[in-house]
Amino acid sequence: MNENVWYLVGMTVVAVGYIAIRNYLVSRSAKKSNRSDEELLSTLAMVRQCSSFDVFQEAGREWNFSEGKIRADFQQYLTRGEIPRYVSDYARRNVTETDLKYRDLIYPRGGGRPSSGAG
Repeated sequence: MNENVWYLVGMTVVAVGYIAIRNYLVSRSAKKSNRSDEELLSTLAMVRQCSSFDVFQEAGREWNFSEGKIRADFQQYLTRGEIPRYVSDYARRNVTETDLKYRDLIYPRGGGRPSSGAG
């Protein structure tokens, strides 16, 4: 009987240790500083249920940029993948750690949307 008690205590310690290590690693990977501008932009659009262009527009409005400048910057983003500083700053300020955890639950490994299987 004494062996069973020590076995259960040992398994409990292992389980608690595993949970603590897993939570530490998950919280470390969920930090905004570890995320690319692209990932933060797409996360913000996903959480707000809007398009990336909508995020560009909102960020541009904060700086009082013209609609033409916002459209030109978005076009450059689409063709070259360059995110203007005002958009990346806006995304970093508005994405929360909870948003990143939510994204990681839906799209594991932070790599964007899963493939549709077509092809």
